[in-house]
This record gives sequence, structure tokens and C-alpha cells, in this order.
Amino acid sequence: MIYPKRQISVNGVYAVIDCTRPQNYRFEGESHPFWEFVFVRDGKAGASADERIYTLSKGSILFHKPMEFHRIWSLEDTSPKLYIFSFEASGNLVRSLESLSLRLDEGGEKTLDKLVKLSRRAFEVYGEGGLKSARNEVLVQEYCNTLELFLLSLVRETPEMVLPADSSPDSRLFSQVVMYLRENISSKMTVEQIAEQFFVSPSRIKKLFSRYSGLGVMAYFNNMKIIEAQKLLDEGFRIGEVSEKLGFSNQFYFSTVFKKVLGISPTQFKRA
Repeated sequence: MIYPKRQISVNGVYAVIDCTRPQNYRFEGESHPFWEFVFVRDGKAGASADERIYTLSKGSILFHKPMEFHRIWSLEDTSPKLYIFSFEASGNLVRSLESLSLRLDEGGEKTLDKLVKLSRRAFEVYGEGGLKSARNEVLVQEYCNTLELFLLSLVRETPEMVLPADSSPDSRLFSQVVMYLRENISSKMTVEQIAEQFFVSPSRIKKLFSRYSGLGVMAYFNNMKIIEAQKLLDEGFRIGEVSEKLGFSNQFYFSTVFKKVLGISPTQFKRA
């Protein structure tokens, strides 16, 4: 008897969104503790995933790993039609989905069309596509099985299918700055210090972050710190220890930033 090891298992489904965004649409960005991928059914969109910037055209798909800060915006006066799938997953190959970006063939596009249609019959939804409850448990299993097979097919794709990140001078500089912030996440920093590190003006740094992240430089840096804070709190560190490790001036200010970013205090987070 052979007992198969689950290579990719879909353990929960959070949202299935089928939407068309207007021209000049800009999503401010978010991070969350589950997987997500966006598929461009039509039109063109720009997207960021931590420090990487992508240009997504019709047929493009981009994955976001848990706790990755990401955002999306319309490009070239198009109104992009998007599918957005959010889910929880585990398995030996699930990490192969990290930073994955591909252009789907016709078969892949049809599978996602099927998943969107199936979700309407399988789930009760609220808002734009958040899932409230199961409408039909058999169809929920069919949805999860279909999604698992789709994900497995993607990790077997050839390198020719992979979409490269944007390599323009501005996107490269943005990537370098974000990586620098990540490497110095325990430090206290100003925009002027960051600009000096890269021999550019503070105004250029501010414009880059406004364009690619939708946030101010310090707001983006604080978001990075709070994402790291969640990991440290989960590992058992005390709130004061986390505040000190991440370079906050005091625990009160850390708690204020934490609640502003997540909507709950560090104490509530630990209890949850």
C-alpha cells in the first residue's frame, strides 16, 4: 500500500473575486497570513510584491506568499478584469509558489474560469467575493481539488513561462531600497538617511514609494516592522522585547503603530 504525501493541499478558502477595475485604479496594498494570486483576464495592470515590481498583461498570473506586502494598479488606460483567489495551503511543494509569476496557456485560463463559476455555486459570499459559508459541501471539495490540481500543474511549468520582474531603473532602485530597509529593520531611519545611502534626493525616494507602494517611506518601513513583529510575537517574545528589537523608541509608540497597521493591539494579537 502506498500512502501519497500531499505535495500541495488547499486547507481553506478565503475569497474568490471576479472584478473589473476602472482606469487609474490604485489599490493601497495589504499583507495577510494566507496565500493569494491575481490573474489578469483582460487589460493590463502593474503589481508589487514586497520589493519586486511586475507588469501584468492578459493571461498573467502572480502569486503572493503569506505576509507579503502587495498592491495592484491599472495600466495604460485599461480597465483590467481580474480574478483574485485567496486560500490557505500546505505541503512539500507549496513553497514553490513563492514569487511565482507566469503567463497561462488557454487550458490554464479555462481552469480559472471554471473555478470562478464553481465558487458561485459552492460558497455563500459577502461583499465583492469574501466567503461567508459553504453552500454545497460536495462542490466545495470539487473546488479545492480543482485548485490543488491547478497549483500542481503550475509548479511543473517550464522556465519559459515565467514572467520576469520589472527591471527599469526606477523599479531596480525601489527594490534595492526595500531590501536595504529589510536588512536594517531594527534600525531607526529617516528618508534623508536612506536617500544619502543611495546617492539620490529624498524627493526621488518619496516619489518611488508613492508610485510603487502607495505609502510614504516611513509608513512602508513601519509596515515591514509590524509584519516582523507578528512573527516575533508568535515565537513567544514579550511586547517590550519586540519593540526594542525593531528599533521603536518605546513600547507605547510600538503599540500605537501596531494597532494602526493591524487594527488590534499587540496584547490582543497575542491573546488571539
